[in-house]
Amino acid sequence: MEKPTDNEILRQAIEVFIVQHFDTIDLAGSIREEKKENVNYYSIDLNEHDWDQNVENLNSELSKYLSAWVRKNHSVFENYVSLADITVDYLLPEKDGSIQNKAKSIRLFYLPSYYYETTFNTGEHKPRSKIFLWWLNTWNTLINRYIIISALFVSVLTICTLLYLKKFPHEVTSLGKVFEFTNIASGVIASFILGYIVTKVTAIRQEKIQRAPEILKLSNQLTYFRKVCFNFLRDHNYWNTTNPNIASFKHGKSIKNLISYEDFNYPSYNDPVKYAKYKSLINDHMSFPIVNLVLQMYMFSDEDYFNSKLTYTEYPGNYIYSFEEMEKFIMMNDANHIWYCCEEGAYFPETFPVGHYSIEILKDLKRINKVYKSKFLTKKLLSKVSLDFQYEILPRLFHLIKQNEAPLPPIISYFKVTTSLILTFGIIVPSIFYVFFSNKGIAFFCSYIVIGVIVHILLSLGALLKDENTLDRENDYL
Repeated sequence: MEKPTDNEILRQAIEVFIVQHFDTIDLAGSIREEKKENVNYYSIDLNEHDWDQNVENLNSELSKYLSAWVRKNHSVFENYVSLADITVDYLLPEKDGSIQNKAKSIRLFYLPSYYYETTFNTGEHKPRSKIFLWWLNTWNTLINRYIIISALFVSVLTICTLLYLKKFPHEVTSLGKVFEFTNIASGVIASFILGYIVTKVTAIRQEKIQRAPEILKLSNQLTYFRKVCFNFLRDHNYWNTTNPNIASFKHGKSIKNLISYEDFNYPSYNDPVKYAKYKSLINDHMSFPIVNLVLQMYMFSDEDYFNSKLTYTEYPGNYIYSFEEMEKFIMMNDANHIWYCCEEGAYFPETFPVGHYSIEILKDLKRINKVYKSKFLTKKLLSKVSLDFQYEILPRLFHLIKQNEAPLPPIISYFKVTTSLILTFGIIVPSIFYVFFSNKGIAFFCSYIVIGVIVHILLSLGALLKDENTLDRENDYL
């Protein structure tokens, strides 16, 4: 069996999205791909399908889907560089004899220019050799670049010193001054760095404490939302034999322990075993939105949630979520199947039947925010709540927890390493060899290592301070 090309693999991913998005297997053969020079062209034929023709929304959803999919399955591609950008052409019905097709560009990978080279005959982007790419990655990382420069400087200095001593051996005693100056510099620099580290770590802790009340509030809201999902899946007054989607609902519940929401929504084409399992769990007669809804809600209310006792806890639960848990929940930001079933297609009724579970859902919605207070559970209310979680609550909680669980900033790690090197080779090692073994050669060698570390600090200081003073647009402004 011939191995599919990178473009064919991506076409299959787009096909899965289109089939799931429009909930019809009829669109399975509507995607065509073509590679021409460095253009990756994909066309989606929607001429025969009745839809709202909102290309902007469809392209946005496809872009989110592919971005998440390639993050998980990038290793499947032979030449991922050539697929950094793709062109998607949406083929629409003509209107008054005028072509309505719309083409959009989607970027899948953000790569520095040095990651690829362009062939002169075809103009195609190809990844560079692994050795050359390793060198470019090393050189284009400032810390590594300055290590190379500092090492070269110390090497040249050492060679020049040895040549000088070979020519003037009586000058060896004058090198004792180098050891003295290095000792003084080591102590001064280390004291300044240690003071900075203590001050910085204290400030970071205070920032984390300031975020704690908002994290607690949002975590409680998420706990209530998880219980909403938990009760919604158990509402037998709604999910019964009179419900036209009961077959799809039952299918979703039957596979919820066999495949995760992530693996179902973003199939692994590069793993034949996982992809075969995914295909085996698909039923052509099922409704993809309902199955995705069940799996997404189960993601929020799975066995871990049930065993956590949060379903029967006193309110508020005051459970603080970890970043690992939030990485799973934030997938709702890419695809909100609750909203889709409420707003797209006749999946939900205007008002859900009144019963024990719907009443419990309304109680939890009120706990989330009093603006959700209502006598009846409606799809309009459920849609609004899901959108608030998709675009406000989950992203904000994800951002805050990410900040609070983030490791120490690079400048702290950098100064921690450099201070250790300075103290080790500037004071501890030379003192031991100089005092106990009377080995001045080791002491002088350590002095040169310290000089190299100081040179590295001087070279890196500007970039480190600039990085420390620059706000991250994706995180610091939220």
